Amino acid sequence: MMAIIKKLGSVSFTVVISAALIVLLIVSTSVEAIQGTAFVQKAFYQTRWFDILVSFLWINIFCSTILRFPFKKSQIGFLITHVGILGLLAGALMARTHGVEGQMTLFEGETLHAIKQPGYTLGVSFPNQEETAFALRKGSFQFMLTKERLDASVPFCSLKAGNGHDRSFQNNTGQPVDFNIINIIENAVERREVVPGNDQAPLNHAVRVRIQSKQLAEDAAVWLVEHDAQDAAADKTMTGPVTLVLRPQAKAAAAQKPVLRVSDKAGHEIAVIDVGGDKPLAASIPLGRTGFTIKGLAYYPYAAVAGKKIINLPDAKRFNPAVVFDLVDAKGTAVRNVKFAFFPEFESMHPQTSAPVHDLQIKFDAGTPADLDNVPEGLQVAFYYDQENAWRYQSRLQDKILAEGPLTTGACVPAGWMDVDFCVEAALSHVHVSYAMAQSKDGQQGGLAAALMVPSVSGSQVYWVFEDKTTPVRLAKGEVTFLLKPRTAELPFSLALKQFRKIDYPGTQDAASYESDVVLADAKRKLSLEGTIAMNHPLEYQGYKIFQSSYFTDPQYGKASVFTVARNPGIPLIYIGSILACLGALFQFYGPRQKTAAA
Repeated sequence: MMAIIKKLGSVSFTVVISAALIVLLIVSTSVEAIQGTAFVQKAFYQTRWFDILVSFLWINIFCSTILRFPFKKSQIGFLITHVGILGLLAGALMARTHGVEGQMTLFEGETLHAIKQPGYTLGVSFPNQEETAFALRKGSFQFMLTKERLDASVPFCSLKAGNGHDRSFQNNTGQPVDFNIINIIENAVERREVVPGNDQAPLNHAVRVRIQSKQLAEDAAVWLVEHDAQDAAADKTMTGPVTLVLRPQAKAAAAQKPVLRVSDKAGHEIAVIDVGGDKPLAASIPLGRTGFTIKGLAYYPYAAVAGKKIINLPDAKRFNPAVVFDLVDAKGTAVRNVKFAFFPEFESMHPQTSAPVHDLQIKFDAGTPADLDNVPEGLQVAFYYDQENAWRYQSRLQDKILAEGPLTTGACVPAGWMDVDFCVEAALSHVHVSYAMAQSKDGQQGGLAAALMVPSVSGSQVYWVFEDKTTPVRLAKGEVTFLLKPRTAELPFSLALKQFRKIDYPGTQDAASYESDVVLADAKRKLSLEGTIAMNHPLEYQGYKIFQSSYFTDPQYGKASVFTVARNPGIPLIYIGSILACLGALFQFYGPRQKTAAA
C-alpha cells in the first residue's frame, strides 16, 4: 500500500498530471478562439475524463502530503497550503458533479417548479399527451407502449379502426419498444441531394440555376424540383429579389385560374380544386380514399394578415393570393391551414404541432407568371418543360416580359434587369430527391440533430429528430412522436411571479434596475415565502440562489422575468480552501523553519 502511495505522490506523477493539464489548457484555449466558449465547456471542461484528470491531481497532492507524515513545525505552511488546495479541488469537483444551475422564465401570474439547463434530452410523446424523456447519447433505449398511452381520443395521432394493426398487448404493463440513438450531430443542417435518374424512372423534372449579380452581391446556385416529398414548394424559391419558378410548358400559354393541388407522396395528383371560379366553393371536399376532407375553403386574392386572421384588402391593389381551409381526418380532427401562393414558407414559420400525420402534398398555385396580371415584386424567372424534354425560360418584371427563349445548359443568359444573369447548370427530366443530415461547414447556422433506429410499421428505419421540430413515427400498434427537448431539472420548491417592475433612468427608457415580486412555496415543508428579487440581490433558500438575469415583454402574454437558479454545494469547501491556501502561503514565508547546521 505504501508503495502505491509513494508512486501516486511522487514528483514524476506530479509532472505527468501537470503536463497533461498544461496541454489541455493550450488546446482548449486555441479551440475556444475558433469554436466559442460553449463548445469548449462541453468538449473539455464538462466531460468525464476531465473530472478523472482533476481527481488524479487531488490524489497526487493528497498522497504527497501523507508522505510527509509525521509533520514538523517547519512544514506547517506546506500542510496548510496543501489542505487548502485539496479543499479547492474537492469543492470544484463537487460543484461539477452535484451542482445545479439553469434558467427559469416566468410571466406574471405564472408558477413553475423546474429549470432549463444547457443541453437536450430525447422526448417521446404519446397520443394521450403523456411524455417520457431519455438521455441524449448514443446507445439502446426502451419505452413501454400501453393502451392508456395510445388513447386516440386526444387529437394527436389518427389510429383508424380496421387498419390491420394488432391492438392487443402482451400483458397489462404494455408492449416494450426498443430503439437506438445511432448518431448525434451539432450545428446540423438538412441538405437536399438531387441525383439524376435513368429514363425508366418516373418523370420528375428539375433544373439547377445559378443567379449572379455584382450589384446585388448575389452568387447562389439552387435546385428547382417538380416533385419533392418533403418540400411541397420545391418548384419555387427566392434568392434576394429574384424569384425562380419551374412550370410545365403547357401552362405557359393557357390562362390558369388559381387552384389548390393535392398530391400523394409520390407526386400523383389526387384532386385539383378551382378556387377562383364564379361558383361558390363547396363546404366540404373529400380527398378520395385518403380519408381526409377539406372544409371551409376560402380564397383571398388580396390577402393580408390582421391580428390572427386573414382578410381581403382589394383597395391595397397588391395581388397576394392565399387560401384558408381546414384539413379534417377520419376522426374529425380539424387543423387550420393557411397557404400563400407567393410565400410558400409562411406555414413553416407557424408549425401545427398537433396536425394529423399524413403523406399529402398540398400546394396553392395562383397561375403561371405569363398569364397573371400581377406577379410578386421583383424579378421573376420561370423555366418551362414539356414531355419532349424541350426547355424554355422567361424573365419578367411584374407584367413586363424582359427576356425569353429556349434553354441551353451551360449557358449564362442576361435576365434583362440590372446586371442579373442566370446560368443553367443542369436541366433534367428524371431525378431522385433525398435528404441527408450533415454538420454545417460553410458558416450556416444549424441545430442539434439525432438519428434514431426505430422499428416502424415498414421495418426498422432511420429517423432524424431535429431541434425545434417533431418527428412522428408509426409503430405496429400506433403512433408516437420523437422530439428534442431542453434538459430540465426539478426543484424542491415552486416559484410564482406576482409582479415585475422596471425602473428607468430619468428621461430615458434605459433600465436603471429591475426587480420581481415572487412567492416561493415548498409543499414538502408546507412553507410559503414572499420576497423581491432584484439586480445583485438574489433570493436564497435551502442552498439555492435565485438571480434576476433579464426580462422581456411579450405582446400576447405580458411581462416576463428570466431568473438564473443555482445551487453549488462545493462553495463552502472552495471558500475554506481559498483561505487555507492563503494562510499556508503566509506560513511558508513567515512561519517557523527548519534550522540547518553550520558548515
